[in-house]
Amino acid sequence: MKKLVIFSVVLLFAGFLIVLKYVPPSKQVSPFTISGEHPSPTEYLQMKKAKKEFKKNRNEWIEDMHKSAPGTDWKEVDLQTRQEKNNRKSALRKNLIGSGKLWAKDKYPETFNNRDLIGYWEEKGSNNLSGRMLTTDYDAANNVVYGASQGNNIWVGDLDGNWANSINDYIKINNIQMVQAVPNGNQTRLIVVQDYPAKVYYTDDNGISWNTSSGISSSGNLRRGIIVNDGNHTIYVIRESSGTCFIYRSTDLGETFSQIANFNVSAGKMDLWSPKYGSPDVYFLNKNTLFKLENDNFIQVAAFNLDFPLTSISKTILTGCETQSSLYLYAMYRANDIAYFYQSPNNGLNWQYKSQISGDYLIPFTKNSFTCSTLDPQKIYVGGMECFRSFDGGSNWTKLNEWWEYYDNMNLMLHADIPGIEMFRIGDNFEFALISTDAGTYLSYDDLLSVQNISLNGLRISQYYSTYTHRDNPDIVFAGSQDQGFQRTLNAGAGLMDLTQIISGDYGHIVSGDYGNSVWTVYPGFAIYYPNATENENSSVWNFSGSNYLWMPPLMEDPVNPQNVYVAGGGSSGDAHLWHLLYQNGNISAVEESFNFAEGYPGTKVSAMAYSPLNHDLRYVLTTDGRFFNSQNEGENWETTPAFEGPHSHFFYGSSIVASLTNSEEIYIAGSGYNNPAVYISQDGGHSFSAMDTGLPNTLVYELAASETYVFAATEVGPYAFEIDGSGEWFDLAGVSGPDQVYWSVDYIPSVSTARFGTYGRGIWDFVIEEETSASEDVTDDEHSTLPLSNYPNPFKTSTVISFAPQNSTEISEINIYNVKGQKVRKLSIPKRQSSVIWNGKDEEGNNVSSGMYLAKLDFGNKIVTRKIILKK
Repeated sequence: MKKLVIFSVVLLFAGFLIVLKYVPPSKQVSPFTISGEHPSPTEYLQMKKAKKEFKKNRNEWIEDMHKSAPGTDWKEVDLQTRQEKNNRKSALRKNLIGSGKLWAKDKYPETFNNRDLIGYWEEKGSNNLSGRMLTTDYDAANNVVYGASQGNNIWVGDLDGNWANSINDYIKINNIQMVQAVPNGNQTRLIVVQDYPAKVYYTDDNGISWNTSSGISSSGNLRRGIIVNDGNHTIYVIRESSGTCFIYRSTDLGETFSQIANFNVSAGKMDLWSPKYGSPDVYFLNKNTLFKLENDNFIQVAAFNLDFPLTSISKTILTGCETQSSLYLYAMYRANDIAYFYQSPNNGLNWQYKSQISGDYLIPFTKNSFTCSTLDPQKIYVGGMECFRSFDGGSNWTKLNEWWEYYDNMNLMLHADIPGIEMFRIGDNFEFALISTDAGTYLSYDDLLSVQNISLNGLRISQYYSTYTHRDNPDIVFAGSQDQGFQRTLNAGAGLMDLTQIISGDYGHIVSGDYGNSVWTVYPGFAIYYPNATENENSSVWNFSGSNYLWMPPLMEDPVNPQNVYVAGGGSSGDAHLWHLLYQNGNISAVEESFNFAEGYPGTKVSAMAYSPLNHDLRYVLTTDGRFFNSQNEGENWETTPAFEGPHSHFFYGSSIVASLTNSEEIYIAGSGYNNPAVYISQDGGHSFSAMDTGLPNTLVYELAASETYVFAATEVGPYAFEIDGSGEWFDLAGVSGPDQVYWSVDYIPSVSTARFGTYGRGIWDFVIEEETSASEDVTDDEHSTLPLSNYPNPFKTSTVISFAPQNSTEISEINIYNVKGQKVRKLSIPKRQSSVIWNGKDEEGNNVSSGMYLAKLDFGNKIVTRKIILKK
C-alpha cells in the first residue's frame, strides 16, 4: 500500500468526464490508456491521504474479510481450529523426530486419503525478497540474531545476513511482541511473547519443541514484554483486557507467571520499560502518570501535563537511557494523528515537551518502533511509514530516507513501514541497531546515519497474494505480493527461487490467456498487462474508471482472445459491472458490460469470475453477498441461482470460483465460512448448489484450484484437498511438513503435478504429487492391474529407474514415454528376462526433454498401465 495509484491521471480523467458526451453505460469505452511504462513509485499528497484512510479502516476491513454472524468471533473459531491441528501435528512430529524419520530425507513423504495421494512439501521462496519483520534480539554470547516475522515465525541468523530456516514452521505464534534469548544453564532459552491470545512461549531446543507459560489468563492481549537486567532475567508482561491492565512477573525464565499489579487503563494508553543494560528498575507509564516498581508495588513518581486531552491518546510508548550519572526517560504519544515527544532528564521527576511529527501518520508503527540509544540519552529513534532519528533529545528529527528510495537501492535504503527499532551492545562502549521493516531487517553501526540490508538472502517471509506458473515451462513463475510488488523468475528450477521485482506495490489476481506468455495482474487502482511477460518488462496500464469495486478486484482472462481480460471494476455510475479490457498495439481500451450484478442491492460488488474450460460460452459470477450468476452465451445474458445465498466475500480480495476440468456442469465456489459452508458445489451448471464442506473447518477460503482428480483450497488455517470422485471429505494437506500459515492463493500446475500455494508471511510452498494411486489415474482399463508400475527417484533430475512386476506368461518388451499432450517422446526397449529399464530424460533423437510431467505407459495383453513421472532439472 505504499506505491502510486496514478492520481494525476485519475484527476485528469475526472476532469475529462465533465465534458465527455453521454454514452450508454452498457458500452462506455474508457478514453484513457497508459502504455509502455510502469507507475512511478513517487509519493503524492493524494496518495498519502488515501493510505491514511486505508490504515484507519484496516481493522474494519479485516473484520469484513472474515464474514461471520453477530456473536461469532472468527478469531476464536480459527484459533480453536489451529490449536486442534497443532496438537495433532506436534504429537506426530515428536514421534517422528524421536525415531529419526522426519530428518532422514530432505523431503518428507506425506500420504493422504488412505494413501490415494502421496507427495511432499517443497519450499520455493522467494529466497531474495523479504517481507515484514516485527522485532529482533541479539544474543551477544553466541553472536546470533533472532527475528520475528509477520508470518508469526522465529528466524535465526547473524549480523552478516546469513539466515537459517524458521524454527517454528509447524506452529504459529501470533503477532509477536517480544523475542529474547537468555542463558538457561548450558543451553539458550528463547522466550517469545504473543499478543493474542495472551500467551508466552519458550523453547530450549531451538524450536524443536515449544512450551507455554502458566499463570497468565489467555483472554485479552499481551501488550508488552520486557526482561530486566537483574542477573536472573526476570520477565514482566502487560495483559490488557476490557479496559484493565494486568502486570505479571516470572522469576523462572518464563515457566510460570504471577500477577503483581493492575490498573484501569485501556489498550494503547500505557507502557512498561526497564533499562536493557542498566539497573533492574521497572517503570510503568499510565497515560501521563509515571510509576516505579519498588518492593512489589508501583509507586507514583510524577504526573505531568500534556498538550492534548488524555482521551485523544491512541498509543503510548515509554523508553529511555540510563547512564552512570543520570536516567533519561522519553514518552511518545499518538494523539489527534500527531506523534508527540516528551523528555525527562532527571529520573522521571520532571517532564518537558520536545517536539512533534505530524507528517507520518503511522508513527509509531508498533510499541517496538520507538527507542533510545543505550549509551547516549540524546539519541532517540522512531519509525512509522518511514524512520527518523534525533541527536538532540527529540528537539529535531531527520528522516533516514524516503520510502521509495528503497527500490533503487535495496541494500542501503530502508523499505517503508518500521515495526521495530532495537539497540544492542557489543562490549560496554559500542552499540548497533537492528531495524525491522516490510523488507526484512537492516543493520546500522553508526546510530542510523547509514543502514545495511541483511535480509537479501535466505529470509523467506514474503506475503503473497497470487502466483501463476507458465503452463508449458514451469521454470517461469510470476508472483504478486504485499509491498514487494509484482515478481518474476525465468529459472525456478528445483529448490528455492530468486525472484525479480518488476514493479513495486501490492499485486494479485495474476491471470493469463496464453499459458503464461503474457499476463495480467491488478493493483488497487489499476490493471496492468505484460504482453511479452517471459521476454521483457514492457507493460500497459488501465486505471479503473468506475467505483464500487473491491480493494483488489478479481480478473478473468478472456478465453477467446488471450490479450484481453475481464475485471470486476464496479460501474461508471456505481453498481457492479464487468469491464472488458481490450489490448491492441500497446494501448488498452475498456468496454463496460451492461449487466448490473448489484441488482438493487446497493454496495454489492463482484467478488469472483470464471468460465468453463470445456465450454467457453459458460460464464460465472459470484458477488460479495453470496449471490451466484451464470451465463450460457459468453456473458450476453445472465441469470441468478434462485433461493441461494452462497459464501460471502471478503472486502480485500474477493472469493473464488473454479469450473471442473472434466464436467461442464460441475462448479465449485468458496468464500467466508464461519457460520455457513465455506465451499459449495453445483452439478447442474449453477442452477442449484449443495454444501461441500465435510472435513473442512469453519474458516475463510481464499482460493480454489482443481486438477482432474483433486480440488485444492487455500484457507486462513492451512491448505486442504478434496478428491473429486473419492470419499466426499476434505483433508488437511499440510501433513507434517507444510507450514502453519495463512494460505492465500493456490495454483495447480499440471505439467509438474504440483499445487503451488502462496502464503501470507512464509513465501511460496509447493505440494508436489508423487503418486495418485487411484485406479482412474494409474490404470486405464476397467479393472485393477496385476502389473504395478513404479519408478525411482520420482521426481528425478538426470535419470530414473522404471520397474514393473515380472510376469511368467507374457514377455514385456517396451515401455513408452508420453508428454502431457499425449505425444510419444521415447520408446524404452526392455531386455529379455528383465523387469526394469532406465530413462535418462531424453527423447528419441537424444535431446533432453523439458522439466514437467510425463506418463510411462506399459501394454500388457488387454491391459494398459500408466505411471506419472516427474522430471525436475
